[in-house]
Amino acid sequence: MANLEGAKAYEQLKIELAEKYRNDRSGYRIAKDDFIIELWI
Repeated sequence: MANLEGAKAYEQLKIELAEKYRNDRSGYRIAKDDFIIELWI
């Protein structure tokens, strides 16, 4: 994944998860894990 492409996808994910996990910081962080793992592999 290109850096710009990955950054845009991560930005969109964070926006969606921030809304979904508005009052659950732990859930928000955990929900990002799969994306982060895929980005680094």
